[in-house]
Amino acid sequence: MSNISVNAEGPTIVDLVLTPTANIIGTIILEGIQDNSGVLVYLSGTSYMAMTDSEGSFTISDVPVGEYELVTNAHDFDVEKTTVTLDTAGDDVPVPVITLRKIGAILGHVVDAVTGNPLAGVIVKTMSAQVNTTDTDGIFAIDNVPAGLALLLPTLYTSRSKSRLRH
Repeated sequence: MSNISVNAEGPTIVDLVLTPTANIIGTIILEGIQDNSGVLVYLSGTSYMAMTDSEGSFTISDVPVGEYELVTNAHDFDVEKTTVTLDTAGDDVPVPVITLRKIGAILGHVVDAVTGNPLAGVIVKTMSAQVNTTDTDGIFAIDNVPAGLALLLPTLYTSRSKSRLRH
């Protein structure tokens, strides 16, 4: 759509540029949930977006031909990103089914095994690469951890050596 100003004194000359577009279609499944509605699906860096219906289906319409990063966003679920390439105008480009896993958080306290004193500066890492460092009270928090079994790897670096802590 283009807004133009028409002059009554003569013809108004316009150049219209048509952008070739396509549609992105797909399905998002929320792990462990029957109703898959309400997942925001968007193209990073653009205003193109859609919400899933109860079946998890979505369509992002009239997207200019090109390559995009498709991102999902659902409360309490992990974020998934995938590249989508739109080559031909008018196509419905399917995205493989995306399953989103539940996420949680870990809040913890690290203390010295001998003294019981809190340890500051301990790096606590999960096997899924989330990292945080304990504060002066030995407290750490790690967000966006996939639900299920998590393995924590606490490490304290000192000027003399590296220590692996027992938990």
